[in-house]
Amino acid sequence: MAAAGSVLLQAGPPATATSSVPSTVYGGWAGELPCIVTAATPNPAAPTVVPLTCESGTTWDGAWTGHTHYVITTTADFTTGDSSGTIDETFVGVDRAKKTPGTLHLIGTVTADGATNTLVIKEHITGGSGAFAELTGNAVFEGTQLSGLVGHGG
Repeated sequence: MAAAGSVLLQAGPPATATSSVPSTVYGGWAGELPCIVTAATPNPAAPTVVPLTCESGTTWDGAWTGHTHYVITTTADFTTGDSSGTIDETFVGVDRAKKTPGTLHLIGTVTADGATNTLVIKEHITGGSGAFAELTGNAVFEGTQLSGLVGHGG
């Protein structure tokens, strides 16, 4: 998990405040297991391009440390290694600066480039609890696809 990633966050304002201060959070992630295919719709006319749904999890380290569970709905091209689709992810962990646990729910897109083995995940924070209850903003994760639907990065 040597690659650095960032998350641009904006904490929600307290009840009496009129604005909040954006901040950047750094850390890394590693896929725990291959993304297990739970649904696929092969098409005989294009047998190597398959719409599919899979799920797995990642381990995060850095400013936020914990575990995620995600579901990806994508179209994978098994000839090129390219894929693009959506991701629904839930993080359960600790804000290390606050030493406080919480959860985050993120929705976004995931793109894999088979030629470079690059993964890019762009998510929007839709809610949270505990240490993450007030957070809003976007997260961008970049990394390397190690094999079909498994990766690591920051």
